[in-house]
Amino acid sequence: MTSIAKVPSDLQKALAATPKIEALWKSLTPIARRDFVSWIESAQ
Repeated sequence: MTSIAKVPSDLQKALAATPKIEALWKSLTPIARRDFVSWIESAQ
């Protein structure tokens, strides 16, 4: 079972401000989104 990552508020704001990137984000699989969020959080 895969978990769905909670998208950090700063990333949510950035996605909402950029429609093309938001569309790209929505086209990713849930696993790819989870991995991306995990990668960003580990870099902070």
